[in-house]
Amino acid sequence: MEVRAVSHLTIGQLAKRARVNVETIRYDERCGPLPQPPRRASGHRQYSKDDVVSLRFIRRAKTLGFSLKEIAELLAKNSPINGLELVR
Repeated sequence: MEVRAVSHLTIGQLAKRARVNVETIRYDERCGPLPQPPRRASGHRQYSKDDVVSLRFIRRAKTLGFSLKEIAELLAKNSPINGLELVR
């Protein structure tokens, strides 16, 4: 499981900042490009500002014709773990 910094964004706040629908976020979590977020004791998802950047990248990559599998691979190559950062 991937460890992420503690965040304070709800799924609604994330959707607004990334300019996507809440269902888009849930779909991207189920299908792979966006990792499942940690959850609070209440079960609510917790998101970070990094998730905003990732979602914007995913949305843009989709418009350029990349598949969800290709987008997941690109995100994996650009993860902080690999020492790279997404271009903003």
